Amino acid sequence: KAQIFVLEPDPDKATQAKQWKTEAGLTDTDLRGASIMLSSQSTTLSQWTSEQIPSGPIQYMRIKLPGGADYDILSSGAGPGGVLDRVWYLDFGYDWKGDWEKRSLRNLITNELGNFACYWHGTRGNLWRISGCWKRYFDFHTWSRLVCVNTQIPEAKLLHDKMEETFQATLQMEGSISRHR
Repeated sequence: KAQIFVLEPDPDKATQAKQWKTEAGLTDTDLRGASIMLSSQSTTLSQWTSEQIPSGPIQYMRIKLPGGADYDILSSGAGPGGVLDRVWYLDFGYDWKGDWEKRSLRNLITNELGNFACYWHGTRGNLWRISGCWKRYFDFHTWSRLVCVNTQIPEAKLLHDKMEETFQATLQMEGSISRHR
């Protein structure tokens, strides 16, 4: 039985993960979700998961915290043996608020999320790869969603292949290549 875990301060917003599950044609037997809220911004992702999800894979993790705390929470779960080593699919926001104001997306992608292939999540299901395609203007602080797949987990290879296929299809759309160069 698989489990998804959604880091979401507003439980109502966890319905987005449920919609994704429904759109993918999956049932509660395939994926089960939980919506949680970190009780304190001083709680690290690794601390929380060591208590709540001490072992096993985490197929889906969505991080959305108020005040731009996503960066610090992501960093707290990174590194050798960190909880992000168990995460297959990661979804988080990027903007100009809070911690993001003084943080580098490039540093996060290349260092903290080095085992992930990360993409901008575009409209109409488009994906724009960030990993291995870094552009200086990617560090421009504006609101966006990023999705990443862990390339070190063999069970996530099919998901990685599908995301890369979607990225390649995005490049084939009229006008897309010139925008990604």
